[in-house]
Amino acid sequence: MYSSFHTGPKIFSSCVLVKNIEKFLKIISLGIARVYVCLDQFEVLQFKNNGQFDVASYRRKELICDMQKPKNQLKTIQYYFEILENS
Repeated sequence: MYSSFHTGPKIFSSCVLVKNIEKFLKIISLGIARVYVCLDQFEVLQFKNNGQFDVASYRRKELICDMQKPKNQLKTIQYYFEILENS
């Protein structure tokens, strides 16, 4: 099966297999899920600082988003499946 993309007013036909597009989107979705986890962490820091996110006011350790922590890995998986469900 082949896909046809609609980009703005022009229609761009492609011979790219839909399976390849879906595979690519799954890989990208995992990266986006990881970004969401880090954004959650920064959002918590922002609320602790009266709604202001000022990098200079945080310690280096607070700004590091450790994706090896089981808690962050679990959140990544949750976000990943949520992204796939909504796409």
